[in-house]
Amino acid sequence: MCSQKEFGSAPTFTAYFVAMAKSNLPAQQAESTTSSNALLTVPLLGLALVFYSSLQINHFDLFGLRQVRLYFRGKRYTPLPFQVNRLY
Repeated sequence: MCSQKEFGSAPTFTAYFVAMAKSNLPAQQAESTTSSNALLTVPLLGLALVFYSSLQINHFDLFGLRQVRLYFRGKRYTPLPFQVNRLY
């Protein structure tokens, strides 16, 4: 298992995934096109799910950017109402 120190920077994170892409993955060793496509589809669907679920939250409120914008406009911060999104 990789420790958090190994992924401390974006270049290290990128280099790790480039190295993994160049390694012999099971999809590259599959004998038929159908099994190769199936082995590539599963991780790609997982990656798409990660990006989609990331877009379900309000990043401006998460990182405090909404608070800063309201402060400079002279308005008081009011919490956003709870929303149940599609994945929940």
